[in-house]
Amino acid sequence: MKIIKSTNLIFTCIFLSFTIILYGQTTIPNGGFETWTNAGTDDEEPTNWNGNKSGGGFAGLGPQTCFQESSGAHSGSFCLKLENGSFFGTPVNATATTGKIEAPSTSAADGYIHTITSDPDFSSTFTGRPDSLIGWFKFTQGGSDIGRIQAMLHDSFDVENPDQGSSASHIIGSALYDLPNGNTNNWTRFSVPFTYNNGTTPSYILLISTASTSIGGANSNTILWVDDIEAIYCSPDNSVTNNGASLTANATGAGVTYQWLDCNNGNSPISGDTLATFTPTVSGDYAVEITQNGCTSTSACINVVISGIDDLAFSNNLTIYPNPNNGRFTVDLGKDYNDIEIVITDINGRVIQNNRVAQGNIIEIDFNKPAGVYFVSVTSETKHAQVKIIKQ
Repeated sequence: MKIIKSTNLIFTCIFLSFTIILYGQTTIPNGGFETWTNAGTDDEEPTNWNGNKSGGGFAGLGPQTCFQESSGAHSGSFCLKLENGSFFGTPVNATATTGKIEAPSTSAADGYIHTITSDPDFSSTFTGRPDSLIGWFKFTQGGSDIGRIQAMLHDSFDVENPDQGSSASHIIGSALYDLPNGNTNNWTRFSVPFTYNNGTTPSYILLISTASTSIGGANSNTILWVDDIEAIYCSPDNSVTNNGASLTANATGAGVTYQWLDCNNGNSPISGDTLATFTPTVSGDYAVEITQNGCTSTSACINVVISGIDDLAFSNNLTIYPNPNNGRFTVDLGKDYNDIEIVITDINGRVIQNNRVAQGNIIEIDFNKPAGVYFVSVTSETKHAQVKIIKQ
């Protein structure tokens, strides 16, 4: 089968080592199925993967079920095609694995797949702890066959699937995806999370892709195409840009959510502050919790020193109190001004309330709106200031 030899092996090892150092993450070996061993022959298999032809016992006597598909790959030039077969009337499940397929007898029930840690042809080292396993598939269903794609992260033990009696305690994490019932005619993405049994760092990964989970009953008309299998690591961007009086989370994209935290109060969530940009009302240390694709990451705490108002407005004498409040608060301008306008907007910029005062210094405001974060904009003559308030 399997490992790229001589110069190509050296290049592959250098490239893989560079990738691991650069990203700190181990990748799926040949997950795009672009490189093959013995391509075009009856023994063709994807590099780093094995089919039944390189299996043990009776496995190698059966028909070829693992093929290089050169037409219509999801990406690149090739994909993996698994097509069930039969051997003297016994169904042969089309399977590709980074381990070795064993068929100790002609009974399908006796078959299993395992990592052989002492043999690089039948093992794949892997030291990462990914969040999920993703990839693309197409499926032509024969009978009631259901295809399956799975991965098991384990320690330095020859783990077996199905377990032959002693593998369970050596499995650190696993991910399993059963294809939906019926035909899938177009390339379809799957994503399945890894479930971890403990905090140990894995040593190996056992990947298995099979066209049928039926033991002894696979249908010869079933075909599974697989491409672009990847291990995805959970690492949302938790960096923050400090704009002086405000902070902006740099994480963007579909599904990202934000929750700003008060570091001076045990990283407690700040009510209502769930937007990318956060403008504190008081000086302090703040952080943001980013959640994306089911993964959560928290930024470092950032110190913000603010006056609460526009530095050039009202000579820094304007104050609003109490803040937070229950809907009644006082605007203190520091001295008398004429033609005062007080506009309250929500976090989306919509005007919620507008108050006008011909002349004044201390102005009482009644604000009968739901609890949340609002902005109070005060304008008088040529002066202007905006202050963030919290309605409890």
